[in-house]
Amino acid sequence: MKKVLSLILASMLVATLAVSAAAVETLSDDVARNFGFGVKKANTAWAPDGVKSEGEYYDIDYLPEWCVGVCHDASLSDEAQNLDVDVAVSWDDTYLYTWLSYTEGTGHHFDATEHSGFWDGEIVQLGAAEIDVAVEDAADRLETGYGMYTADGSKATMNWADGKGTGHCANNSGVDDFECFVDGNTITYEIRTPFNAFTSKSVEEGLQFKLCYVICYDGGAGEYLMWSLGDGVTGGAKDASLHANVTLEAAPVVEVVEDVVVEDAPQTFDAGVIAAVAAIVSAAGYAISKKR
Repeated sequence: MKKVLSLILASMLVATLAVSAAAVETLSDDVARNFGFGVKKANTAWAPDGVKSEGEYYDIDYLPEWCVGVCHDASLSDEAQNLDVDVAVSWDDTYLYTWLSYTEGTGHHFDATEHSGFWDGEIVQLGAAEIDVAVEDAADRLETGYGMYTADGSKATMNWADGKGTGHCANNSGVDDFECFVDGNTITYEIRTPFNAFTSKSVEEGLQFKLCYVICYDGGAGEYLMWSLGDGVTGGAKDASLHANVTLEAAPVVEVVEDVVVEDAPQTFDAGVIAAVAAIVSAAGYAISKKR
């Protein structure tokens, strides 16, 4: 009996370890498919120069619980989930514009030979789809990658999913659609994504769609940390329905305050008025003198 019990307990332990080893970080059930943010229309033309200009992008105040950390070492998942990323987004009639900036401990890895593949390197991934994409529909979505591997600034793009068949980012066709800037340990990406690469709907205020950003950083070959705003790109099954729900909004109203010039008040007292006042003052003085 003891031997049988020991075997049962051993089997349970093995099963538990197997689940832990295979487990991946995911969004909580109350967040999944229920979170999102609005994106305002740009007031300034996109200029990928490493500077977040006013009107070019608008900050996104996302919550930590919207993020997922996926790592080669499960003990680092919380660290990855809480990577401090400056996210700003905007749009115009053709493109969705993205600003992602973050600081990592070991700095950007330039050497592609350190990595076994594009996904295993220092890159940004973007996932997007129609707002009503079917759950776990791995085909009807866009998934692209952007990276800068060499110190001379060479760039590369990757396309893992092209639901609309536009070829965006395939075979490095998207290198003109992003820039990567490295300043010490701070890495900044500026990316533009054509709307026709992930939606067939009219691009206008009120348009809704699914969107997910992933940053792969701070790793060597086989060692990666991944921060994801939304889910469904990495760490588990491809599922664009787990991306953030995004709504296009109008550009902010820019109030122009004109300088108000206050002119000196005009002189309205003419000589006659002054003479009359002087006469009254003189008469008052005479009366007082006479009373004395």
